[in-house]
Amino acid sequence: MERARKKAAGEEVEEDEDDTVARPVVNVERLQYGEVTEATTVLLLPIVRETDGVATMESVPRRTKTDLDLGIVEVDKAWARWAVVTGWGLVAAAAEEAVMVELADGRRLPWRTANRSRKEVAGQGLYILEKAGRLVVERARKLAEQGITTAAAKMLIMVRPPSRDWDDMISDEEWD
Repeated sequence: MERARKKAAGEEVEEDEDDTVARPVVNVERLQYGEVTEATTVLLLPIVRETDGVATMESVPRRTKTDLDLGIVEVDKAWARWAVVTGWGLVAAAAEEAVMVELADGRRLPWRTANRSRKEVAGQGLYILEKAGRLVVERARKLAEQGITTAAAKMLIMVRPPSRDWDDMISDEEWD
């Protein structure tokens, strides 16, 4: 996505062998205003910042019990930052180990949901690991070339905030 942004802005982009290789498929979701309030299932996920590093990501609470009838979630330790997202199937399946990673650069996708139980780098996909004290996202192929066989987590989904173009999301009829 960073390469596409640079191309669209007319910036110089290095051409490399990655252009000929299929990119790993990762779902990209854009939140809509009111989507969480209208959802039949929501998830409460702990958040770490990219500057927190792997040690902090590993210390994030894990879900220990869920009461599906009332929507009560219990975790194994206290945590200060949480995100409420719609109950997308991919994330719901990994809810016990899912964590949101917040990126500081607003030009990139600000949230990435990772599964901490998927650490072995295998096949295609995107993985989260620590470089210079920051959480970064790398392709499995690139990690394999570097001889890295384990990562902190596998990326499941990228979540974008609601569009800033309010006109597309709210019609006049909704205000009547």
